Amino acid sequence: GYDSYIAYAKDQNIISKNYGMELIRQKVDSLYFMGTKLGLNDNPGYNLRYDIPLARRFVEEWPADVPVFLSPSPVGDRIEYQQDVLLADLKYAGNNPIRQTYENKDCNTGQKMWDHLCVINAVFPEYFTFSANGTIAITDENTIAFTETPDGPFCYQLVGDDVWVDQQFVLLRYFTLMH
Repeated sequence: GYDSYIAYAKDQNIISKNYGMELIRQKVDSLYFMGTKLGLNDNPGYNLRYDIPLARRFVEEWPADVPVFLSPSPVGDRIEYQQDVLLADLKYAGNNPIRQTYENKDCNTGQKMWDHLCVINAVFPEYFTFSANGTIAITDENTIAFTETPDGPFCYQLVGDDVWVDQQFVLLRYFTLMH
């Protein structure tokens, strides 16, 4: 059972002596998280709204010395990868699960690039502009409150202009076409 696995893992030095926030401080350089509608309104967005108690615990307990880069949905809302363009871009990919999903399911619902921008942010942060640093709270009304403070761990991507949106779409297509 679980207890015997834990005993084995401890015996084999598989489990860190640190846990929780101390392990995060030791092992995590920064966190990139898709969530919120910051920059547009105080809606926490799907990824935080889905489990408010957990979201509240996350924003309250996250170590202040480990930066969090939020990718709010208004940024990804600006970029849409249409089904026909995506399928054309993936025509080289034989058993690609993304291509197969788009071919066999009704996916022509407006493919916003929320999660993709979060990943690109982790690799190419210079492509983004950010809010000031701050703290986040989940209010009693289940909204999100961002308070600027220089030593706060949170910041969020700001929505770019039309030129930026076009550049990001070109970049997304470039990564899709890589093979």
